[in-house]
Amino acid sequence: MLLLNVFLAGLACAQISRTITGTVKDSVNNDIEEANVSLIAGKDTLRTVTSRTGKFSFKNVVAERITVHIQSVGYAPQTRAWEIK
Repeated sequence: MLLLNVFLAGLACAQISRTITGTVKDSVNNDIEEANVSLIAGKDTLRTVTSRTGKFSFKNVVAERITVHIQSVGYAPQTRAWEIK
């Protein structure tokens, strides 16, 4: 089982741009390195891989509805959706 912590940071501008960051951990709170993380916003998909400490970041996200999908070898895939206001 993967656990996901996501933090949202917004910047004030005409169209709000956010940085989405998070940490991927297993069920005993160990960081998951090199997990594949996809952020889906409408028709757009951004992808990254977690760091050695399980962290990931997506910059300049303008969508108000996002879905984050995580896959890592040895773990069941996880998907979470958020509406950001």
